[in-house]
Amino acid sequence: LSLIALTIKNRRLQKKLREEKQNSSALKRITKWTNLISNNPASRLVKVLQDVQSGKKVDMEVIAELLSRIKSHKGGDFYKPELNADEFAKVSEDNKAFADYLKYNLMNNFFDTSAGSSSGSMNLNRSNRSGSLASDKAASDKAICDILRTVSDKSAVGSPMQNFRPDSPFSKSLNNVDELLARDDLWIPNDAIKRLENIGCWNIDPFHVSSISNGHPILTIMYNIFTTDLDLGTHQSGGMLKRLKINERKFWKYVQVIESQMRPENVYHNATHVADVVHNMLWLLRDGELAGRLGLCEWEVFASLFACMIHDFDHPGVSNDFLVRTSHKRAILYNNQSVNENWHVAQAFGLLNREDGDLAWDEEWTEDQIFKFRKLCISMVLATDMARHFELLGKFKARVAECDDACTDAYDPAESKDRESVLVMAIKACDIGTQGKKWKLARKWATIVQVSACITHPRLLPTPPFLSLIRLMKRRRRIQKSWKLTFHFLQEEFFSQGDKEKMLGMLPSPLCDREAVDIVKSQIGFIDAVLFPLYEPLSKVLPELKSVLAQLEHSKSMYEQELATRRQNSREKSKTR
Repeated sequence: LSLIALTIKNRRLQKKLREEKQNSSALKRITKWTNLISNNPASRLVKVLQDVQSGKKVDMEVIAELLSRIKSHKGGDFYKPELNADEFAKVSEDNKAFADYLKYNLMNNFFDTSAGSSSGSMNLNRSNRSGSLASDKAASDKAICDILRTVSDKSAVGSPMQNFRPDSPFSKSLNNVDELLARDDLWIPNDAIKRLENIGCWNIDPFHVSSISNGHPILTIMYNIFTTDLDLGTHQSGGMLKRLKINERKFWKYVQVIESQMRPENVYHNATHVADVVHNMLWLLRDGELAGRLGLCEWEVFASLFACMIHDFDHPGVSNDFLVRTSHKRAILYNNQSVNENWHVAQAFGLLNREDGDLAWDEEWTEDQIFKFRKLCISMVLATDMARHFELLGKFKARVAECDDACTDAYDPAESKDRESVLVMAIKACDIGTQGKKWKLARKWATIVQVSACITHPRLLPTPPFLSLIRLMKRRRRIQKSWKLTFHFLQEEFFSQGDKEKMLGMLPSPLCDREAVDIVKSQIGFIDAVLFPLYEPLSKVLPELKSVLAQLEHSKSMYEQELATRRQNSREKSKTR
């Protein structure tokens, strides 16, 4: 028996060593983009101070440049990556659409608004206002109102799929809170909520959860979390609501109201995405050991999950830049600063302060409890604005730059600001981590956008060469109709925004022009330039994330294979012509 036990133990040890070796090799291949993103004044300042401390000779030109930055009072520029590097030039040459996205969407807070692609779009928009659009102001106002529902517009959104699939998961949402609260027949009782056997598994399929719950993935995920005894650090998720003195009846009603406001026509920013982000945070808190390593108190654990649930509340399906350039009410309200994110968190907390008190699940909390809870949630939700990505990432990397894999000295669990800093990076990782899932699921997320392009362009549908012309036309019409029935409700969120911008006489935002975007190349670029540099330093604080890094590497290799196959097919076709 002892020999058998020793053999089993040895096999487990060998398996663990193989996994660590695989994760280590994946990390070594990430250095190119991580170094590119790390090349900013803040990282150079840290390097200079370290050289001074160790007695090394310091480059005076570097010191002069850093002093110039400090005197200019442009503190945010300290975390601006130097995009003039040769590596970025190569990226721009190979994939200009993604390079523009990287520069003008993820870094627009580093640039003057009078420069770049955004300003070009703005100037074009203004010139049109003085021209054809200005000649018919009423038509222009109506067009903009049709494109974006404003703050006061809460009309129900009809899904085009309802005529074909009455039980469509995305056809159940309402957009009128008062109507929802007034009708008892619309509430889902707790005993009718589906139980999930794989709650807490990193690769849980949120699309499947949405399907089996009849379009209520947020409610299903949240209910399974807080009614199952999951170890989150020193706390258990089961019974947490009761211990925090949360009115459970009002809380579950609140969750359903949050879900009812997730617009079903959005291809990405919908209830399925929110449920996925909430569940990603659950995995980080438990398997990623976030709750244990940071020593999170119980209300911080709850706040982390709650912030994920509201982080895209009532998302309009267009970017902050679009709202700003069209002078939308939300952009005016929030002075062009993190427009969507400010709206999400403000409106979600506004529900707690309704006069009828029907959703006030925090009614037993003290003023101090509410203040601390809301402050943490605001910080986390605002951090999901990708325009702040490199600023937040630069600050985080500066803290963990010299850490070993354990990185126990970079953050002090006893300091609330340190805990908040890690939670801010955690929600960012949860928000954009779809490509870190198993390949089948990662490709499914990417396919959502890619399929919509094929629907709009029937010429991209496969054409069997052996069919006659008549049979070919019939088959293509049949395939096109089938694809429309299956995917029409996805609404092409990103390409749709580009179409709206063209209609208004604006330049399409990066990655929003259906005629210029290569989905596969963009996914490779996003993994390289955004996901690797985010997950790599975070894995120093949370070592379990190395498994996600390995999966990101696998996803990238699969996209590269797909790209290589496509290029090979293109070369073969050109030879046969």
